[in-house]
Amino acid sequence: MTTPILETSVSFGLNVKKPWELSKRSVESMLLGFREGEWRDPVERVRSLPWDSLEQKAEKERLPFWTPAGTFSHRANASLLSHSGIYPIDLDDLTESDTTKAIQRAITDRFCLAACRSCRGLGVRLLFRVPKCNSEEHTFFFDQVAEHVRSVYGHEPDTCRDVSRASFVSWDNGLWIFQGADELPLVFPAKKLRCVTQRLIPLCYTSSSLTPHRALSETIFSFLGRDYVPYLINPNGEGFTHESLRALGLRVAVELSRQHGDLDDDILNEVIRAWWGGCHKKRLLLTGKLADYREELRASIEGAMRKEWFHDLVTKWTRWTHYPAFPNDPEDRVIFAIRKHCEAEGTADFFIGCRDAGLVAGTDHVTGWRILRRLTKAGLIQLVRKFKGRKANDYILASEEPARP
Repeated sequence: MTTPILETSVSFGLNVKKPWELSKRSVESMLLGFREGEWRDPVERVRSLPWDSLEQKAEKERLPFWTPAGTFSHRANASLLSHSGIYPIDLDDLTESDTTKAIQRAITDRFCLAACRSCRGLGVRLLFRVPKCNSEEHTFFFDQVAEHVRSVYGHEPDTCRDVSRASFVSWDNGLWIFQGADELPLVFPAKKLRCVTQRLIPLCYTSSSLTPHRALSETIFSFLGRDYVPYLINPNGEGFTHESLRALGLRVAVELSRQHGDLDDDILNEVIRAWWGGCHKKRLLLTGKLADYREELRASIEGAMRKEWFHDLVTKWTRWTHYPAFPNDPEDRVIFAIRKHCEAEGTADFFIGCRDAGLVAGTDHVTGWRILRRLTKAGLIQLVRKFKGRKANDYILASEEPARP
């Protein structure tokens, strides 16, 4: 018999600096504690201190904490005992008005189990129903849950995706609890190479309700086949297929090598059929047969893998993830790799795509694209040339030294 979600156990601790000292409490007892003021006095003391001051941060860390995602023998991702079926997401640094609006939106969100003000007051903690999973799957789910939050709440969530993340206790007599919340429909990571999920189209919502009406996933190989349809066309309407298939073969070879997989007939057929379908959709004139293009693609893939420079190309960006100083934050990871790359190449100019950025960050290509946009907006990198139709561009790394007059 399935345990009701509010009766599910989570870990509870009195000192976040002692992650081994944990006990168990039910989700319901934690949420009712927030609503009824079990920790009201220490939380109000935190809120009374200057916003974001060292004093406030120190006082916050003295609060008890809990791990909404499950129970642990030790507060660490590898020490997960049982997942709770809950995914916590924080919206930080909101205004008083935005905090209230976020909780009001949670009331209309059928996937939100609970919503309350954070311990510092200007922020919201959201708890979503998700399928029970292991720590790796919990991490994988983050981008999908974050897309739901952006769509419904209109705010960028905190980037922590650890299953063992500690949430400090709070106080909110207006806390929202919906024990009948539905599970957020999520796609688990695929177990086999050819089923690796490349792109999840976010849930779309109608203006009259919050009911998802479209969710679609596709493999990376079918995506690449359509992405490399010829864009240069002869005067007679025929596409430059040789250039297209050579570039596609290199891209497929890189993806296979990164996933430590071999080229098989299923993958080859999937790529060439997607490419063929994309050509016809674009109404390109093709003079060859599908089988001929298939063999040309195979030769391009195998030829790319034999090149002396191929290994360096595959590890161009991911090699920096093995450095001891490689950071934990996804955005910091990308700028770290960019700086290391520019240092090794002896130039501030570089070319990077959203897929490589996502690999370095440990996320997907959509998040990689957003990270590159944020780094550009922050002035850490500068966009030099944008390639039409592709989210891969030339950039310049900004100098870390302040400009001198």
